[in-house]
Amino acid sequence: MEIINFITPETVKKDLNNTRQVSEIQKVINNLISKNKKVQKLEEELKEAKEKLKEISEEDLPALFSEHDIESWQIKNGPLVKLETKYTFSLPSVITKPKKRAKALNWIENNIESDIIKRTISIEYGIDEASRKEANKLIANLTKNGCSFNDKPNVNPQTLKKCLIEKLEKGDDVPMELFNGYEINQVIIK
Repeated sequence: MEIINFITPETVKKDLNNTRQVSEIQKVINNLISKNKKVQKLEEELKEAKEKLKEISEEDLPALFSEHDIESWQIKNGPLVKLETKYTFSLPSVITKPKKRAKALNWIENNIESDIIKRTISIEYGIDEASRKEANKLIANLTKNGCSFNDKPNVNPQTLKKCLIEKLEKGDDVPMELFNGYEINQVIIK
């Protein structure tokens, strides 16, 4: 084990006269450094293993299943390995892609029957504020009086995913690029 000697009179508040105390502190610090390196190495190995698992489950096996027209494979005395299609969607960022986000919200308003867009209106006011009015009336009053406020329409990510998948399953067109959407053919173990 590497001993790191870094204790100097400037870094020690209490006088350590005894070399046993210094050695004990250095030993614990070296142990901390060693464990930290081990955790970093294991985290990197886990990251690589997850990437390989994703490659196998989203590329290698789906390609083989597709090539041989297989939907599932039952392992003898083991799990069922099945090909499933999954989708992922998200609203574009309000900060980096506000125009694309506005288009996506507009598409939702015009193409999805349920009201999944929720609005969060944030208002800063003093503690002495006596009453709160409905959001639209309050926005009108705030705008009229020159007060600033935030009006952030949003859609819950799971609700967005569910509604867009329903549209796809009905055979309707969904502008995938508008919702950062993509289809994943993935083999899963059940």
